[in-house]
Amino acid sequence: MTLSSANLKVGRKCQLVNSSDTFVDGNVTEDDVTSFQNDRHRQLYLKLIDKYPWLGQHYESINTVEDQEFYSFEDFTSDLLVPNYVGIKYNSTDDDYTRVLRREKNLLFKDSTTKDNFDSSHPFYNFGRDTDGDVGIYIHPTPDASVTDGLYVEYVLLPADLSSSAETFSTPELLQDVQIAYVIADVWEAKRDWSNSNQALNRAMLLEKEFFENFNPKTSDAPARFGIDKIYNPFNR
Repeated sequence: MTLSSANLKVGRKCQLVNSSDTFVDGNVTEDDVTSFQNDRHRQLYLKLIDKYPWLGQHYESINTVEDQEFYSFEDFTSDLLVPNYVGIKYNSTDDDYTRVLRREKNLLFKDSTTKDNFDSSHPFYNFGRDTDGDVGIYIHPTPDASVTDGLYVEYVLLPADLSSSAETFSTPELLQDVQIAYVIADVWEAKRDWSNSNQALNRAMLLEKEFFENFNPKTSDAPARFGIDKIYNPFNR
């Protein structure tokens, strides 16, 4: 669903547009609705990938540098939310990446402050900042050689805010319907129509509950359709 289509659905439901589908309400503008859409899209996306992390997962590799301990997220091409998997090649001749497990410093250095406790067969990383304030990860042990694409990271991205009318949301179709239901509640709240706002919010919460109870992305990201007193999942027969 495009941003313009979603905004029009809200505009028609909340009486924000005229017969030509032009936003005419001076209290809640189309920009306001777009802001509500982006806020709800982000919230529902985070709930979705919390349950199904692979739906928002991306990956990329960056070069390791000899004796460089810290690798900034700024070095990656996209802003990441949380790394799901980190792998490293300590030598350019390595065929496979060695998994780097997350450990916090209070566990890494519980018995000793020396980094000699960790070898390249069991590496660890922890989150931190460098002296410039960049957020990233510290690798233990530090690479002793520079390797092209030596650091491999799988991570979850936060969705970018939509601004162009033709842009589309990154969530499944029925979850977009849930999003619109929440935005309708947000608009009525902005208009201080508490009765319609509460009614719309209750409907949105019910739709969200039904979605997560019925969504099953085994082989497709298309959820099963459901209706009143009926649940049908084509993947479970």
